[in-house]
Amino acid sequence: MELAEIEQRLSDVWAKSPDPKGASSPVTLFRHSLDVTTQMAEFFRLYQPCWPISDDDVCVPRILAYAALTHDFGKVHPGFQAALRPNGPRFQNRHEILSLAFLACLDIPANERPWIESALALHHKDLIQLTGPNQPFYLGRLFGAEGTAARRLAEGLAPGYVQSQLQLLCELLNRAPQVFSSCGWEPFECYRVTRGFPTEIVGEIRGALERVKGLAERFEPVLDDFLRLLQPLPWPLRRAGVTVRGFMLNADHVASFCPYPLKKAIDNVQLLSRTLPSTVSGFKGLNSHQEAAGRLVGSGVLIAPTGTGKTEAALLWAARQAEDGLNGRAFILLPYQASMNAMQKRLVRMIAPEVLQQPEKWNAEIALVHGRSIRAVYERLLAEDDTRENAEKMAHIQNDLARLNIAPVRVGSPFQIIRLLFAPRAIEGLLTAFMQARLIFDEVHAYDPGVTALALASVRFLCDQLGSRVFFMTATLPSHLAGILGKLFTPMTIIRPDPDVMDRPARHRLRLMPPGVDVLSEPSITDIRKAADAGSVLVVVNQVGRARNLWRLLRSKIPDVHLLHSRFTHYDRARIETELDPRHGRVLIATQAVEVSLDLDYDTCFSELAPLESLLQRFGRCNRKGSRAEPAIVSVYRTFPEPSRVAHLPYRHDHLQRTLEVLESFLTKDPRGLIVETTVQELLDTSYPESLRRELENEIDSKIGAMNKEYIEPFVPFGKRDDSVNRFLEEEWQKLFDGEEVLPMDLIPCAAREPGWLGRTRYHVPISGRRFAQLLQAGRIRWNDELMCNVVNAPYTEEGLDV
Repeated sequence: MELAEIEQRLSDVWAKSPDPKGASSPVTLFRHSLDVTTQMAEFFRLYQPCWPISDDDVCVPRILAYAALTHDFGKVHPGFQAALRPNGPRFQNRHEILSLAFLACLDIPANERPWIESALALHHKDLIQLTGPNQPFYLGRLFGAEGTAARRLAEGLAPGYVQSQLQLLCELLNRAPQVFSSCGWEPFECYRVTRGFPTEIVGEIRGALERVKGLAERFEPVLDDFLRLLQPLPWPLRRAGVTVRGFMLNADHVASFCPYPLKKAIDNVQLLSRTLPSTVSGFKGLNSHQEAAGRLVGSGVLIAPTGTGKTEAALLWAARQAEDGLNGRAFILLPYQASMNAMQKRLVRMIAPEVLQQPEKWNAEIALVHGRSIRAVYERLLAEDDTRENAEKMAHIQNDLARLNIAPVRVGSPFQIIRLLFAPRAIEGLLTAFMQARLIFDEVHAYDPGVTALALASVRFLCDQLGSRVFFMTATLPSHLAGILGKLFTPMTIIRPDPDVMDRPARHRLRLMPPGVDVLSEPSITDIRKAADAGSVLVVVNQVGRARNLWRLLRSKIPDVHLLHSRFTHYDRARIETELDPRHGRVLIATQAVEVSLDLDYDTCFSELAPLESLLQRFGRCNRKGSRAEPAIVSVYRTFPEPSRVAHLPYRHDHLQRTLEVLESFLTKDPRGLIVETTVQELLDTSYPESLRRELENEIDSKIGAMNKEYIEPFVPFGKRDDSVNRFLEEEWQKLFDGEEVLPMDLIPCAAREPGWLGRTRYHVPISGRRFAQLLQAGRIRWNDELMCNVVNAPYTEEGLDV
């Protein structure tokens, strides 16, 4: 029987029901099976995974291809088919377990069978959810007894049905060589079909699940009575489990969304180098550290001044790793959402310029993944004059695309990687996305030490076990953190620019404001006005409240003044981020979000006192390329307005005091205040109090040790952890985030006019968890059932939320 005839005779057997609104037709089981098989071929072609168990002679493409083809065969069950029809009854069983019975038709080598069975049985549920105590397929003595899930699966197959659809699927297995060829697989020896669909279904299912459970037990560590390891952890076996289940999950998810061809990007150093002149403003050829990054094979650290092309260097490094055989995706990981949004657009311009004017296609090329990325897409689409209804629909599609393993490049935060430690279920799908990954971190020290430790522990796991490599790029890196990176990632090459960069003329001239002059004082306002008369001005303030106060003082004196902080609605924040470009007379008042990966170039900078690495990042948004005739004046305030116990926040008081001492000493030695790049490292290292340095080192070492012991070493594929562990992991994950969203009472009418949820969230404002708790206790926050959000009784104006 030919494939076309099999497809025609199975046309009434569905895998997916039609859209209730009539927007899509049902997807047949035949078509879905071939779609997933094709998608699996795409993943195999892209990653070219090697089998990690050296003494186990298996055919990896054969395991993956057969798993993809047969994974949903169990959907042929009459009960499942009835559930897909309009108003059909719920199918209260597991179709993937019935799929296992079809493998009995095949002559599968004993060393390959449990891997295929695992891919089928676990492509929806973790093993413990199927075979654990009190679960439907618990492998006890009552397995298959009257009324059990296995017995109901078998009894639901009427004899006439067995002779028709079931045998047609067995015939499809006979045509496997033709199927695999049409789905893009290179030839391999297929399994022989030795029998028809089995009659002893319960026995076949039990045997398969016992083999899967037995395989999962081999992932466990072997311990003595004192919980000490007796043998090395079985990482080759674990990697094999991640590969098989992870590829199955990814192929099924992508094909169910929309079958998608997978492509590489940033995989050729020469090609990337040729594109830079047309995509990078003012490009004059590769500098020394960019050339070094393009030659480096392996993990590395780049320490180079702001404005010297670190991002381009990191991309050249990523291309070199691809040339060396690394087949995974590239991840660019940044601290702030504003910098992530800007980086996506920047990379689209560099790597996929053909879709630059089509933001609805960006996430298929350069995926943007963060907590509010769907809203960033929504605002971009509305900016292109799209309708609200279509923008919301496309934003959801783009968000789904970004979170599938489709785009060759992803832009996001380190929490994408940290999530691996806390993922409660189906972690293999996430891990596969990071297999052989090229991980690029921008300013790894910009986070809380605890978050930095979690990120480093996760990255080390990926490098050690899944063949990933990491590249840290930074303008400043304290020596104690460089030492930690060197211990964690061996070998770790440190790249520093040659004299072509380091010996260039100073870009910045430091000025310390007189004692007693703070950012809100009259002398400060006068200086900012004079600077605005001469050019563009960046003012960076450490706290939102002070930024708002400064904006009030300047708005009546300067016509072009802008405010950027975290307490704007998403709608206003998206608009503000389009108005950041410097121009003569413009003043931008910003908080820390301006520090990282925003390609801004103001004429001068005023900044409140901050740790030296933060100050240098802020200075780097002025005279960025060093193209001005004179160094840009960067002014730092010694004092804060109305000193109090919290005036120094979010930084430590002792750190700020030590930084001020270093700056004062620097100006004593060189009253001109010229900041030359060769002096920065010494200034940075001396700006850390010894006590803080030890605390940071100890906290990072401690957390990394705890992560290894509690999460990484006990990790096993297939989901054997019970629900109590899963709940604990989810709770620990949520503790990492200190934030809530509220709708200002003033904006309720605006939100109510929006037709959809995504439109209403444009008017939400993020606030810290601590502030949320205070407002809730004060009775100023109430839940709104109609708008499905928390409403805060606080004014919202053009300067943001006043809380």
